[in-house]
Amino acid sequence: MEIGFFHPDRGYWQAIDVSKTPYTVIDEPERIEIGEGGEEVVIPAVTHETTQYAELLASYPEGTVEVPLKPGADYDLQDGEWVHVDPEPVRQTVLKSTVQARIIDAGKMDDAYAALTSNAVYFARWFAPDRPVVYCDDPDAMLLVTAIGLDPAVILAP
Repeated sequence: MEIGFFHPDRGYWQAIDVSKTPYTVIDEPERIEIGEGGEEVVIPAVTHETTQYAELLASYPEGTVEVPLKPGADYDLQDGEWVHVDPEPVRQTVLKSTVQARIIDAGKMDDAYAALTSNAVYFARWFAPDRPVVYCDDPDAMLLVTAIGLDPAVILAP
């Protein structure tokens, strides 16, 4: 059986193949001792009942509770129930090479290059080799495109 668990500091996780069927654990086996008169005395085994579920829950941090299985990624636990939440919108990007081609086509590459080279931070961000894209709504990119007289909605379109 799959079971969901939640802890305020650790969040949600699932355990699979967990049984709630009780079983007996032998804490001390049965033993035979010799009594005062030399007779054999049977000392019964010391046992306790448990379940795989109880042992698992006891191994988790204090404050862990069982919760219903999470129905999907876009759900938050609220008052013990899963509530659907809209995912954060994915910010759209455009390849920098596409932006450059559009600026060149508009005849504004000299202006764009002059604007980039006049600001070391903009220059470094634009030419970072590990970032071939720019967010379509990037405030600095929008400001630069506007400053050279172009429409950010056109130049930075996805």
